[in-house]
Amino acid sequence: MIGTPANIYRKSPALAELVVAARFGRLQYDGECNDLMVRSLTLQGTKVGQGTDGVTKVVFSIRSDAANSSDALGFSVVTANGTFSNLSAEEFSNAVPACTVAKPVGNFNLPGRSTYRFRNRAYRVECGLGLGFSGTVHFVTVHFSTVYRGSDLRTGPVYANDISFSISNVRADAIGLLGADDHTDKARAIPECSKVPPEQTRVYGAKFPKKKKWQQHHR
Repeated sequence: MIGTPANIYRKSPALAELVVAARFGRLQYDGECNDLMVRSLTLQGTKVGQGTDGVTKVVFSIRSDAANSSDALGFSVVTANGTFSNLSAEEFSNAVPACTVAKPVGNFNLPGRSTYRFRNRAYRVECGLGLGFSGTVHFVTVHFSTVYRGSDLRTGPVYANDISFSISNVRADAIGLLGADDHTDKARAIPECSKVPPEQTRVYGAKFPKKKKWQQHHR
C-alpha cells in the first residue's frame, strides 16, 4: 500500500521508515463483482520499532466476522525474540506502547443498506510512530468495522468485518497503491464480473440493486 521514503525503499525495503501492506479478501460466497475487504494490515519499518525494544513488525487482522466483538480483533507482534500472535488488546498495547486500542463511546448499531459505506466502526487503534525521535512522526489510525454485505433469503442480513486505515506525514514520493506508483494494472476490469466498465468502478449510487416484485413479499 505504502513504502516511504521511496528512495530508501527501492534500495532496501528493510531500511524504509514505514511499509504498509494489506491483504484483501472475499467472503466464501462473494461473487466476482463484490467489493473486496481489507482483512489484514501489516506495519513494519524503522519507525515501528522506535521506542519499542525489539519490535520489527505489527499485524492487524480479522479473526472472525462476529459483529462488534473484541473476539474479531487480531493482533500479532514480531520481535527479535519471535512472533507473538493472538494477543488481546491489552497485551498488544503493552507490547507496543506507541499504539492504543479503544472502542467508540456510545451504542453500536449494526449497519444496513442506508448506512454510509455500509459499515459502522467498532474498534479503533491509534499509533504514534517515531514519537520522541528526530525526523518524521507518522500517526497511524486503524479502524475495525462491521460491514453489511447484503441479505440471505434464508438467514437474513449478512455481516462481515474489515479494516481501514489512515496515515499522516506520508511523503509525496511514497510508492505503493496509495503512493505514486502506476495504478493501471490494479484498476483493470475483472473479466469474470458481469458488469462492464465503467460500471465496475462504482463512484456513487446503490450497491445493492432493487428487488424484483417477486422478491419483495416473502423470503
